[in-house]
Amino acid sequence: MKPRLIEAAGSLQSELIESIDNAKHDLYLETMSIDSTGDMKPLIRSLRKAALRGVNTQLVFDRYSFFDCLVKQGLDSTLQLREDLTNLKKDGVQIRPIGDIRLNPFSGRHHIKTYVADDLVFTGGGANLTHDTFATKDFMLRYENRPLSQQMPGWLLKTLGSRRDSFLVVDDDNTFIIDGGRKGASHIYDTAVRIAKDADTILVSSKMIPDGELATIAQTRPVSTFLYNRRELVKTFNWLALEMNAAMMGEELPLNSYIGNLQLHAKFCATLTSNGLSNVLTGSHNFNRLGVDFGTRELVLYSKDREVFELIDAFAQSVTAERRKCTPV
Repeated sequence: MKPRLIEAAGSLQSELIESIDNAKHDLYLETMSIDSTGDMKPLIRSLRKAALRGVNTQLVFDRYSFFDCLVKQGLDSTLQLREDLTNLKKDGVQIRPIGDIRLNPFSGRHHIKTYVADDLVFTGGGANLTHDTFATKDFMLRYENRPLSQQMPGWLLKTLGSRRDSFLVVDDDNTFIIDGGRKGASHIYDTAVRIAKDADTILVSSKMIPDGELATIAQTRPVSTFLYNRRELVKTFNWLALEMNAAMMGEELPLNSYIGNLQLHAKFCATLTSNGLSNVLTGSHNFNRLGVDFGTRELVLYSKDREVFELIDAFAQSVTAERRKCTPV
């Protein structure tokens, strides 16, 4: 099961549209956020055409999308999104909005992103179906794998609304993990801590600042690299969360090696032991305790495949200052 890494600001949009346009049987798209402006317009058009030609088309998204669209783009774009979703439904797309907007709009969110088009699967990354996704430093792993494409939608649908962790074992080296979203509990974060304890080299990338036990362990390793956003790359709530996180960590704040100019949205924890064994967790989890405490549903690929590690490592190297041991600042 060998993937390709497709960057969000690279060819992801065109490859998603091509896969939708070429689909003959099934389309399944599951995301946290969706909008229908800018670079998302042609993708929405492709979904409508697919449904009209008889492709079984399903779209799952978190109702947080409406809040996200309102904050980022205003009322007109939010109303346009509702109209476009109504039209998709009229054309035959099975629309499945999930989650409720609560007093704390970030609590209990569905943060999963996976897109399936016949035998193609885009997963293991953090890219939403929003126009600004295609201007971020993020990626999806693209698999051309019929067994996986047949298993993934049914597994994801089965877990909707559940607060239980779930696992899809693909082979000896690759397992998909869903955090059920129980507040204060994360199997994914606990797995990151476990693999970090055995590692000599650790790479951690997040939209937010990786923190907690994982960050503490990583800073004691011979080689550790942290990638997260600089303050000038994020806005509104993300800026506030970054500021609060940095203040709370104080002297334990890890050195940031991210040198990119795009907002970082890629999320992974990749480790290497002294005898060359690799472990990768890559997907939607920010490796930050705030999301865990809020009870966020997450999806990652847990891979022991060295080729997956090398893909992630190459991505990290492309946006990383000289690799060196991280020390508190």
